[in-house]
Amino acid sequence: MDTAQLVKGIEICEGKARFEMAEDFMSARVIPLAEDFRFPSVSELSAILETQGIHLKLLSVPEKTDKGWIVAKGIAPVQGEDGRIEIIARGTGKRDLSSSGLEDDNNVLVDPKQRNLIINVRRGEKIARRIPPGKGQTGRDLLGREIPALPGKWVSFRPGTGVEIIGDGQYLIATVNGRLSQNDEVISVLEEWELEGPVDMSTGHVSFCGKLLKVKGSVNSGFRVIVKGDLVVEGNIEDETLIDVGGNLTVNGLIRSKKTVVRAGANIQCGAIEYAEISAGRNLFVDDYVLDATIKAGGDVEVTEGKGLVAGGRILIGGSFVGKVVGTPAYVPIMIHAGFNPHIKDTHDNLVADLEDYARKRHELAKALKKMKILAEKRGGLSEKLVKLKGEIEEGIAKIDNATAERKQEIEALEAQIGMQLSSTVKVLDVAYPSVTIRIANAALTLKKMVESVKFRFRKGQIVLTTL
Repeated sequence: MDTAQLVKGIEICEGKARFEMAEDFMSARVIPLAEDFRFPSVSELSAILETQGIHLKLLSVPEKTDKGWIVAKGIAPVQGEDGRIEIIARGTGKRDLSSSGLEDDNNVLVDPKQRNLIINVRRGEKIARRIPPGKGQTGRDLLGREIPALPGKWVSFRPGTGVEIIGDGQYLIATVNGRLSQNDEVISVLEEWELEGPVDMSTGHVSFCGKLLKVKGSVNSGFRVIVKGDLVVEGNIEDETLIDVGGNLTVNGLIRSKKTVVRAGANIQCGAIEYAEISAGRNLFVDDYVLDATIKAGGDVEVTEGKGLVAGGRILIGGSFVGKVVGTPAYVPIMIHAGFNPHIKDTHDNLVADLEDYARKRHELAKALKKMKILAEKRGGLSEKLVKLKGEIEEGIAKIDNATAERKQEIEALEAQIGMQLSSTVKVLDVAYPSVTIRIANAALTLKKMVESVKFRFRKGQIVLTTL
C-alpha cells in the first residue's frame, strides 16, 4: 500500500473507524468514526489490517487517547551516553573527591582521622582520561526501515594550571607535584595550597607533595602533617602531633608537648617551643623562648627575640648558638652541644658500620680464595665448576674493595665537615645560669656560677669563655 495513503488513513470495520500512521511512521492508531464502533480485539484488528496488506506487530494493550487508540509503535533510536572525564590519579580509587574516607570498600572502619583531604599527584602522572561517548542503538519504524542511532556528545578537557594534554587528547598528566583540584570542569594540579582553617577532624591528617602548604590555623592534638616542600602554620602545633617537612617550616605560634615531634629538612622558624622534640636539617630560629625541649639542628640556633630564653632540655647543633638567657635562677639543667651535627654523626656512624661489614665479608671471601689456591696446588688445577666459582669470589672481592673506597671518601668528606664545626661558638647575650653545660665538639664545661654576656668557644681541646 502507498505510504502516503497510510498517513492519510484507510477506513476499516465497515467504515466505522479509520486506521492511520504518523508522518514519521513511528506510531499507528485507530480513530472511531461512528458512535456504535466497537473496538475489536488485537487478533481481530490484526486480521482486519492483513486483509489490507498491512502487517504489523500490534501492542498487546492498545493505548487509549482523546481521539482513539494507539495500536502500534516503532522502536525509537537510543542516544548513546555523552563522553566524560574520568579521574584516574593514584589515591582517588572509586571514591568521589569529597569522600570522607571513614569506611573502606569493604565497609571496614578505618582511621577516622584519615580523611584523604588532599589527593596528591606526581609530575608525569596520568591524572585523568577522556572516555568516548556511547554509540547508541538504532531504531526501526513501522515500515521496518532502520533509524540511525544517536551517538553521545564528546566532552573536551578543560586543563588548568599544572597539567597538560597528551596521547592524542585522551589523557591529562601532571606537569608538577601537588594537589589535584577539580573546580567545575577545570582540572588543575596546585603546587601551592592554603587550608582555610585548622588541621582537625574536619580535615583529618594532611599530606601534601607540592612546594608550599599554608595552614590558616593550628595543627590540633593528635594529627599528622607531612609536606614534601615548605609548610606555614599560622597558629600553634599542639600536643601529640607529628610534623614532617621536606623544606622550611614556619610556625607563627607555639610548638608544644613532650609527645610532639617536628622535623624539617631545612630551616624552622617558630614563636616558641615547649617540651617538644625538634629536628631541623639547617637552622632553627625561635622568636620568644625554648622550654625543656630536645632540639637537633644541622646549622645554627638563635633565640634572640622576645624573652630570648632557653630553659631545660638538650640542644645538639652542627653550627653555633645565640640566645639572650640560658638556664634559670632555679638552676634547671640544660645542655647545649655546638659543633656537633647529629645528622652528620648518624650518617658517619652508618658509613663506619658499612666499612666494618665490608671488612668482615672480604675476610670470608679471602679465606675461601686461599683454600682454593691450596686445593689447586694439591690437584694440579681446578675443575671447571671451581674455576667459575673462583672467578665469582674474585669479582665479589673487587666489588667490596670499590665500595670500601667510596665509603672512605664519604667519611673523609664528613670528617672535614666535622672538623670545620670546631669553630662553632655559643653566645649568651644577657645571662647564663649555673647548671648550664656547654659542649663544643668533645669538650664540655658546666657553669658553677652565673655569667653575663659571654661567648664560649673551642680552643686546644677545651672550652674557653670570653666576654662579649
